[in-house]
Amino acid sequence: MSRNIRWGTVLRVPNDKGPYKIATVESDGAEYEVSVLDLGGVQSQPVVGGQVIMFLPDGDEGKAAGIFQPPPADRVDQQAAGASTFKNWTHGQSIVLGDDGKITINGPLVVNGDIEHTGNMTTSGTHTDSTGPHTA
Repeated sequence: MSRNIRWGTVLRVPNDKGPYKIATVESDGAEYEVSVLDLGGVQSQPVVGGQVIMFLPDGDEGKAAGIFQPPPADRVDQQAAGASTFKNWTHGQSIVLGDDGKITINGPLVVNGDIEHTGNMTTSGTHTDSTGPHTA
């Protein structure tokens, strides 16, 4: 009897060229080439050692596709109900959509384009603009 859904572990990540990302995954002692499913417009690259749930359409191991997650040590713990975190599994920077209505960015931020701001702004540290650095 074929199992059409299986757990696996990422062995090698895709070279990210071509129409689809393909990762090499180990499951039940065998290696599979698994198409990376990017859901809802969010795209990411799997991490070696991460886990994947593999789907085998029509029971065909040659058509394997999967949803990938980070290695267990990199999982985001203790999130409140309704909160979401987008995290880079390699460097750790993240965007947290908290259950308190706040958006928190952890790590350097680069904005390419205009910024429109309405409301108060609180800063700490050094602010640098076209006239030079300013200390808050």
